[in-house]
Amino acid sequence: MEAVKQLGFEIVDPDEIFRCKCWYSEDDERTLKMLEDGEVYRCLSFFGHYSPEFNVSFYYVRKETASSTSAVADLKEIEREKINAQLKRAKDIVKEKSAEEMRKWAQEKTYYQRTKEFSENEQLVFDVLVLSGCSSTYLEKLNLKKWNGESDFVNYVKNNQADRHQWYRAFIAECLSSNNVNFYSYLQKCQKILFAEQYPDDFKALSKKLADSYDKKEKKLKERLKELNNDNTEEA
Repeated sequence: MEAVKQLGFEIVDPDEIFRCKCWYSEDDERTLKMLEDGEVYRCLSFFGHYSPEFNVSFYYVRKETASSTSAVADLKEIEREKINAQLKRAKDIVKEKSAEEMRKWAQEKTYYQRTKEFSENEQLVFDVLVLSGCSSTYLEKLNLKKWNGESDFVNYVKNNQADRHQWYRAFIAECLSSNNVNFYSYLQKCQKILFAEQYPDDFKALSKKLADSYDKKEKKLKERLKELNNDNTEEA
């Protein structure tokens, strides 16, 4: 219902606004005549019995409504709003189809095979993608919202080029902190390369701690294995 309202439609209870539903079909001569005379009003029905369904319905206008100048004006205004909403939706459809087609280009064309240095536009696009791929916590510090279509990442990147390496690092941190690290060894290698360089003391301490823990476990397991081997020898 909220999405319908955002498209510019007014949601009403037909029983409160109209007399009753007209069951003649949309192309019935009687419907067309009553529509022209203002006896019925064209509505969009959004809700079916089991799921959202979009159908054109006609309702008889109450006599007091039909004779009221202000009421007729209100109905006309609603009609204008619906038309404007349809125009807006038509523009949105163009954007959606354009985006879908270019998504296919990104998947199917051989752009990725180009070996030249990045152009300024390529660098801009790369930076926007990197920045938008950072964690929501980091983006909030920049007053950007990851899932908000109104957040203008493009202008932010253009106006804050000096911060590029900061969001590069934020992007790296997001990648190396994701659950994917548990499944891809190359990410684990990247973790070791990065943190051994950036935090050498912490990395050494962690490595020693893990190595000591493993050594204890290995020693215990080997002792148990030795006991089992000795038991087998004695039995023989």
